[in-house]
Amino acid sequence: MAHPWHHALMSARRFGGTPDDYLAVHHWMDYTKSHIADCRHRLFLHNAWGIYVAERILGTTLVRATDGKELPLRPTLEDHVKQDFGKIPTLAYCLDQLAPEPLERDVTIYDQCCASTSRWGGIWTDYQTIHQFLDWPREQLADGRFRRIFHNTWGVYMATQAFGHAFTRPSDGEILPVQTIAEQHIMLEYDAIPTLESCLEGIRLQRWMCVLAMPASVAAKLSGGDALSMIGDLKGQSRAKHADD
Repeated sequence: MAHPWHHALMSARRFGGTPDDYLAVHHWMDYTKSHIADCRHRLFLHNAWGIYVAERILGTTLVRATDGKELPLRPTLEDHVKQDFGKIPTLAYCLDQLAPEPLERDVTIYDQCCASTSRWGGIWTDYQTIHQFLDWPREQLADGRFRRIFHNTWGVYMATQAFGHAFTRPSDGEILPVQTIAEQHIMLEYDAIPTLESCLEGIRLQRWMCVLAMPASVAAKLSGGDALSMIGDLKGQSRAKHADD
């Protein structure tokens, strides 16, 4: 299952309505592909934790445009992940290739809130929900790997998805940009804001990540090795062919 349209077709067959009723949800789940053009893009949201992130941002229900019927969103999200992976992995499983990473600059949520208060004013609890959101993956990964999920340019975008572009400070009603708060959060822990692609460093493309998106003939050839090796071979063959031409 490689394209949001195909996921939407399956949703319409299972739950009713038309593919257009579900297409926006499936596009959102696959948005990380705009950052990483291979199946590793799925590792960030195609897991049990990612389904809860989707519900946090998209809502717990979906209202079908064609007939106004309200449906729980989670079954659609779970189907999406299973259609791609054949299962719903944990976030920890998705990063299992990486050894636990040290927590250098271990900045707590309270520290982050105090830094925001020092820069923009208000009280520390004004900023708590935003900083908790950016550190949410730490509930699944208790070491430095958790930062690979939201501590990047995509994570800043996700914060604006969750809270909107403008954040109203509860203590005094002051309006602040969410993007700036999220960027400071990351810069307190890193020297620069990483790209989503750089957060995949050390993770090789493996068969289980993309086998359901491949023709059966291609998937069968991967049984003896990993996907990157095969892709490299195919690219080498292509370059050789062009050179011969």
